Amino acid sequence: MRRVVGGILFALGILTIFSSPIALTGFFVSEGWKNAENIFGIVFVIFGMILLSNFGSLEKRILDSGEKQQIKSAFRQWNGRLTGAQKQILRRYGIQTEKTGSGHLAFYFPGVPTKIYTSSTPSDQRTGLNFTLKLLIPYIEENYSKRDGS
Repeated sequence: MRRVVGGILFALGILTIFSSPIALTGFFVSEGWKNAENIFGIVFVIFGMILLSNFGSLEKRILDSGEKQQIKSAFRQWNGRLTGAQKQILRRYGIQTEKTGSGHLAFYFPGVPTKIYTSSTPSDQRTGLNFTLKLLIPYIEENYSKRDGS
């Protein structure tokens, strides 16, 4: 709906601007700013462009605190292997994993051409939380919205 209204306003603004008599000399253009038709046309074009542009990052694309806590607590005790809760969270957002030949875990984020590797030893327990805070939660917030069922 927003894009339809934006397109209509944009087209109306362009038509208003081009239908009013404006000469391209500097003097007449400055006089043309006093003309209400030109101002309305410019305003319509600007509002149309604002409505047509994608403000996805400003929409409700964040996880609520409960969901973030659930994800963080699932990855808090990292031991190099995925638990059932971790697998469920990764599956929910389409993230695939594989075990490499050296025993590390590789994560494949949808739409990202590279793999993300984590440590495979239980001695580095902070890895799971770092992965969650720096990669997983920002990825989810950037790519999923409440409408997508996240």
